[in-house]
Amino acid sequence: MFNFRNVGFVSLLMAAFFAISTSGYAAMNNGSLIQVPGSPSIYYLINGYAAHIPSVRVLECLRLKGKKIENISNDELNKLPKTAFLVKGSGNNIYRIDGESKRLVPNMQVFRRLGFNNNEIIHISDDMLNCIPKGPNLN
Repeated sequence: MFNFRNVGFVSLLMAAFFAISTSGYAAMNNGSLIQVPGSPSIYYLINGYAAHIPSVRVLECLRLKGKKIENISNDELNKLPKTAFLVKGSGNNIYRIDGESKRLVPNMQVFRRLGFNNNEIIHISDDMLNCIPKGPNLN
């Protein structure tokens, strides 16, 4: 026979299991900033990839300075696949961010040869894109 008094306990137990099994990942969504405590490196999450933000200037241009940074363990960071920091404004051009500059990926052949995929591209406003100085094209 079903005992209604145990429903609250079972729900609490299931909630606790879910919280434990997803700890460290619950707050990590697209656009989250993550960092291992004590490390200067900050990463931006995009579709399950971690893209290293290479400079404070880029952080400022993307209007991410002051955004909450989630702390994760080094083990958790190592489990995330890393990607180049790829951005795209409203046009067709795709850029890889290197240091404080953006570098044009001139065509899809170069894009594929460098091992990039469309899931790694971060769509940003043209104002943000124009804030980042242009560097030499990738080849």
